Amino acid sequence: MRPYIASTRARLALALVVAALAGCTGGSDVTAPALDAPALAKSPSGGAIAALVVSPASVTGGATVQGTVTIASAAPAKGTTVTLASSDPTVATVPATVTVPRGQTSATFAVVTKATFGATVTITATQGRSAQSASLSLVGPVLADLTLSPASLARNATGQGLVTLSGPAPADINVTLTTSSNAVLVQPIVTIPAGMSQATFDILALQTGSVTITATLGPQTRSAALTAY
Repeated sequence: MRPYIASTRARLALALVVAALAGCTGGSDVTAPALDAPALAKSPSGGAIAALVVSPASVTGGATVQGTVTIASAAPAKGTTVTLASSDPTVATVPATVTVPRGQTSATFAVVTKATFGATVTITATQGRSAQSASLSLVGPVLADLTLSPASLARNATGQGLVTLSGPAPADINVTLTTSSNAVLVQPIVTIPAGMSQATFDILALQTGSVTITATLGPQTRSAALTAY
């Protein structure tokens, strides 16, 4: 190849490079496309927990109460599943999940409690990063009632008394029995078995007269009148 031909080709290539560089930089700025920042994880539509309510908020252990979870906006087509938890499943249990139906903003679930002498449990609803909690107070059973059947007894006849608690006994509970007169005889203690809310006892009329029978559980008392004739 002749020297002047190679030189011409080299000059032509250099000119093309210079022109290309000038076209890329001359008179205008070149901006590289921005990279998208990673998005934070979000709950599905309507997933944010707006409120959690347990009603009533205080019950005797052994009762079942209702929980209501509310989300911020209507649930999508497949609904919104909310995870539930109890801080103490030994005294209060909830289902693992509850689903808010499509187009709805709330759903209800059962909180099943167990007999106890007293406890406070926290129920929590979670969806994604959103959570709400509600407290439930469980109280021990109280002495609710004392009834006598019949309310009148002939001398030397027997009847029956019934003591009733407001809820199941968490353990065997002893209720003390007394009478206002020796005209009627009752046993000194009646035991309400664990898991039960009632127990019966026998009454014997020894003499005639009006008698008051009293059942006592701690500071609580219930009384009923009996006539022996």
